[in-house]
Amino acid sequence: MGYLGRIFYRIWFFGAAVWFFDALLSMHHHALARGIAQAGIAAAFLFVGMLFRRQYLRRLERLQKREEERKQQR
Repeated sequence: MGYLGRIFYRIWFFGAAVWFFDALLSMHHHALARGIAQAGIAAAFLFVGMLFRRQYLRRLERLQKREEERKQQR
């Protein structure tokens, strides 16, 4: 899960940035309702990205802890 997990949560952050940029463009072109909806989607993408990042970091910490335990057993 190492490299794939790191890329996976970054994809969600990138998606949040794209949706946020699209929301700004919509609001600039006076489509307020659409812009607010897109900002909500961007917030959801950001939230999911943070969840996956936390999951990745916890898993990485567990793997490092197991590795240290194995080294101590030798």
